[in-house]
Amino acid sequence: MHAVRVAIAVAVAGIAPSSASAADLAADPGTFASVFAAAHGGDTITLAAGDYGQFKGAVKPSTVTIRSAPGATARLSLQFTAARNLQLEGLTITEARLAASTRDVTIANSTFTGVAVVDARGMAASNIVFDGDRFPNIDKCGDCYEGRLTVVGTSSDAPSGVVVKHSVFGPGGNTDGIQVGANGVQILDNEFTGIHASGGVHTDAIQLYGSHNTVIRGNWIHDSATGIMAPDGTDHELIENNVIDPGSYPFAVQIGSDVGSVFRHNTLPDGACDFNLRCGIIVVGAKDGMAPSQGTVVMDNVLGEVSVQAGSTPQVDYNLVANARARGAHDIVGKPQYAGGATPTSLPGFLLAAGSRGKGDASDGTDRGIALTSTAGPGTAAPPPQTGSPGAAPLAKPSLKLVAHRRVTRAQLRRGLRVRVSSQQGVRVSLRLSRRGSTRALVAGSGTLSRTTRTFVLKSKRARKGLLTLRVAVRNAAGTTTVKRTIRVVR
Repeated sequence: MHAVRVAIAVAVAGIAPSSASAADLAADPGTFASVFAAAHGGDTITLAAGDYGQFKGAVKPSTVTIRSAPGATARLSLQFTAARNLQLEGLTITEARLAASTRDVTIANSTFTGVAVVDARGMAASNIVFDGDRFPNIDKCGDCYEGRLTVVGTSSDAPSGVVVKHSVFGPGGNTDGIQVGANGVQILDNEFTGIHASGGVHTDAIQLYGSHNTVIRGNWIHDSATGIMAPDGTDHELIENNVIDPGSYPFAVQIGSDVGSVFRHNTLPDGACDFNLRCGIIVVGAKDGMAPSQGTVVMDNVLGEVSVQAGSTPQVDYNLVANARARGAHDIVGKPQYAGGATPTSLPGFLLAAGSRGKGDASDGTDRGIALTSTAGPGTAAPPPQTGSPGAAPLAKPSLKLVAHRRVTRAQLRRGLRVRVSSQQGVRVSLRLSRRGSTRALVAGSGTLSRTTRTFVLKSKRARKGLLTLRVAVRNAAGTTTVKRTIRVVR
């Protein structure tokens, strides 16, 4: 297919025209390179079906649009190191890497069949935009980053200017949805669905890994292995107006060793989850060997529980809490009523219904939980007014979660019952195993959590068949929390 150019040029007696009007061009795999090289700013190149191989782009003085012909599948591998002023639409992207001096590039309404990486090291205000794209059925490969879309950077970088909006991540595949380790990435109005672990690969809808100044707004995360995973250190992230409902995993959001992030107006629905826990938990804690979270704000949300760990000091208030005590002076303990019923099937369905607890009494006078104002994408939300001030969280008794086998043999008990205890770093732990109904211990132990999780081993040579009571207590300056479990000894 030969390129076709439709343009009107003006020339005056030996003077070359200063510009040409926009042209509609056509190309196939054999002519694309030459057509693109000759394209001017404002031109549109329409691609016939086919495999176009690796496309390195180029610097254009103003925007050149490249799109597939109606009904055609045009496949490209993007390898941009010095591309500028490109708009890609309706394409099939087999892989993508955007790096170095690439800027002013939009990839819209396209389907990714392989991973995309934006190397934002050294970028500033790049205006790289993913808009209305799809990332289904992408599996982790051996030498790839972990995200379907990964933005990498360093702590010294300027805000990257990378925006991901109105896109769908999943269903299918065992890679993360988005993984961010850069500065100033915006994740707006997307849907994450059907992202599950398989083949030994851990997956998250969104993972923040040493990022800072990320904006996560208006997203709908559902039917996925986890929600937002950020335990490795975060810095002034803004997470607002999202529905985070991963499914059976209770810890919808995990934030560790954070500095000054804000988590507000989000909805983390309640439900029965794994480990005999309720759903909708946000954890604010610390990574091993790193400082506790400080200055984190958790406010105006609908959620199951705020779990504060490892000596962290978040500000918690104005939340509607389904399954735990109130931490802030204006927290409400109770269940929401949603506009979409007990189990909403869309993001707007998670708005609070008239008469629901939390309706109209957030810190800014709006509803607790999400506050949508439009439906322009898979999960469009607008930020609420930034008024009101959060109340400081009081010092609280420590949380406690433990894992132990509930059915063991006498031989296993002689070798040792393994009890995994999770609580705040630095708490004092005591463990006691006794026959049910007896005050005399078969075996006891104690220790201090130098990390947030520690495994204790209780050995007893005196156990008989029957029921035992395992009692575990953790203690800090605010008080003691105790959990009991029944252990059945067989054979």
